[in-house]
Amino acid sequence: MTAEVDSFRGSCRADVGLPSTGVQGAGAVLAVAGIDLWVFVGTVCCLNHLGIDFGLDVSPAAVAIGSVVAVAAHVTASRRWLRQPRLAPSVAAAGVALGAAALALVYSMAFFDITADGPSYHEPAVLHLRAGWNPVWDGPLPTGPYENLWTNHYPKASWTFAAAVLALAGRIEAGKWLGPLLLVATLLLCIVAAQAILKRRSLGLAVGVLCAVNPVAVYQSASFYVDGLLASSLTSFAALLALQWLAPDWLLLGTTLLCIAFVVNLKFTATVYVAVLGGLAIGFFLAARRPGARRLAVGSVAAMAGGVLLIGCNPYVTNTLRYGHPFYPLMGPGHVDVMAGQMPASFLSENRVRKLAESVFGRSSNDAARVPEWKLPLAVSSAELRAFGYADVRVGGFGPFFAAALLLSIGGMLGGGKLKPSYAGLLPIAAIAVSVLVNPEGWWARYAPQLWLVPLLAAAAASTSRGAWPRRAAAGALLLLAIDVLVVAGAYGVRQFQHSAAVRAQLRSLAACEISSRGLPNVARRRLEEAGVSLADSSACAESFPLQDLPVDACAVRCPGGGAQPRGR
Repeated sequence: MTAEVDSFRGSCRADVGLPSTGVQGAGAVLAVAGIDLWVFVGTVCCLNHLGIDFGLDVSPAAVAIGSVVAVAAHVTASRRWLRQPRLAPSVAAAGVALGAAALALVYSMAFFDITADGPSYHEPAVLHLRAGWNPVWDGPLPTGPYENLWTNHYPKASWTFAAAVLALAGRIEAGKWLGPLLLVATLLLCIVAAQAILKRRSLGLAVGVLCAVNPVAVYQSASFYVDGLLASSLTSFAALLALQWLAPDWLLLGTTLLCIAFVVNLKFTATVYVAVLGGLAIGFFLAARRPGARRLAVGSVAAMAGGVLLIGCNPYVTNTLRYGHPFYPLMGPGHVDVMAGQMPASFLSENRVRKLAESVFGRSSNDAARVPEWKLPLAVSSAELRAFGYADVRVGGFGPFFAAALLLSIGGMLGGGKLKPSYAGLLPIAAIAVSVLVNPEGWWARYAPQLWLVPLLAAAAASTSRGAWPRRAAAGALLLLAIDVLVVAGAYGVRQFQHSAAVRAQLRSLAACEISSRGLPNVARRRLEEAGVSLADSSACAESFPLQDLPVDACAVRCPGGGAQPRGR
């Protein structure tokens, strides 16, 4: 067995890799797997949106077609990057992609969405799309407590993907598959890009993994929130650009364009971020006269235009025609202030730079009414840890040790000396800083998740210095960020396990009950139906009780033994 493994490794090193990038062996296998996953996601979403444009319903057929396109991309990538007489590397890449997809699906179905926004408008949107609602041709849904402005007018890439998966899996929680799936795809591409650029396998592995496990993506991974998807998508976008900087490739370019078309249909701010980050990066490509720069520039503009005008016909075109602004209801006539009551009162009078500083260097908190508190960078409290059980941590949202890692990594990068290799990190860091400050609410981690990359880029740059201090600072920063992610993941995991167990316990207690369906939002009805709870079209109410982790009360028409008693919020 050992001899066979050694033989496989040797064959990989001999003739497996991305030309001119330095990516060889296992790295090339990971690259192919990452491309497979991104092509699948991008194709499914684009097909669903194009179908909506032409009056079709969201269909599970998009998943089947996306799988076929991903297989075609896999074959193409294997021929280009895994050039061997043997099929072993290609099979290994397929195994990585399929295994990652399967684990992501299991993870998504293991937990309930216990957030506020998930059941309020994300899940209702998915269910309406699955039921045949066409936001282009049918017009907006009537607004109400569970079908509101956000469902009608926000970008819908994650919702159309979830609706197609729901049609196949039959479980609403399976719709959360996209979050962990993109996190894994990003992980694969980041490892490949970091190792190719840094030329050191262990360092590249550490930097690549930490780039992918953005705390925002971690503490939204079991929910329908889209900020974690944005974090993973922007990071994948950066990794794809980095690989094309090393060597232009048609397959990498095509995946980048799919990524652009997808990400601009995640959130309104994603459109701005792609324009800023992509524009600055492509400008750098052109200024440096990198091979394939013009092709990348033209393709990116076309993908951006197609993503907004065609794939994103709803909401961008429909919002403009119906309400006078593509970003309605956040901007334009009759816009809504979504930040009212969502941030500390002191932030109302502060500029965006001060708000960002107070958030980054403040004590982590999810309390909008709490005045931000400055803290020592390495200090941490139990209250901070509890905050990361939620999906929308406001102040200090990148974890309790992010500020310390940021200071240490920047210090290490700047301590490398003038014109040392470590200064190469300044350009991408400056681009990220510009993209964060473009958003007046960039202080909130989930609204500007790309800020997580700054200490990682600084640490990676510092690690190239010839001096001992910068390299030690880089190692210390990476260690702090690793601990930071583990702490965030631990706090999030504990709350997810506890609350999902409470939801299951309540659903089991309702198995013998009959619940009135009148007044129940579609999310509550779906959860009860999937659990096998009987629903009755009746106004009778023998007992009223709150549904665990849903913003609604239910009425038991009949419930032997009082099984409908709530289990606690």
